[in-house]
Amino acid sequence: MVVGINSGSMINGIIRPLWMENQTDNIAAIQAGVTPPHIITEQFFDMIWMGGAGATLSLVIAMLIFARSKNMREVARLGAGASIFNINEPILFGLPVIMNPIMLIPFNLVPLVLVTVQYAAMKIGAVAVTTGVFIPWTLPPVISGFIVTGHLSGSVMQILNLLIGAMLYLPFMRIVDKQYRAAEITARAETDNTLAKQE
Repeated sequence: MVVGINSGSMINGIIRPLWMENQTDNIAAIQAGVTPPHIITEQFFDMIWMGGAGATLSLVIAMLIFARSKNMREVARLGAGASIFNINEPILFGLPVIMNPIMLIPFNLVPLVLVTVQYAAMKIGAVAVTTGVFIPWTLPPVISGFIVTGHLSGSVMQILNLLIGAMLYLPFMRIVDKQYRAAEITARAETDNTLAKQE
């Protein structure tokens, strides 16, 4: 998605049938009263992609708390509502993340880290495995974690994922924020100089 191509749409036709088979096995296991056998399902990734591709709800949280530039604060404020429902186009194109070499790093790194942490947590039994239940992709985080696992640990995992993601996005967000802040200060100074000359 970093270059504007929706990679999910490109590979879903290949990978989704495999996920659906795992989900069907998990549903059958739940009905039989045993632990679901498969960690990797579509719902596993739904728990990761909070805010959309790149887990950008974490980025929105970091921007809302730490951004100093007017531009970044406005993008975060305007994109927050949509991000709660896993729609991140306002962030991807408003910040922007697309075609931004600085944001490219965390946009790809954060999901990799979250997948690793969440997989390990489910593997050792600290977090319940997804049951195979199908949910709309727009279901907000924390609620979705509970529904797809049938356990409170799913919600806790998503909260932890959000915190980890925000920490990973933060240093890169600050670099972009400083650039915007410097541009805003320069623009304000130029405006003041122009007004002073007119007087």
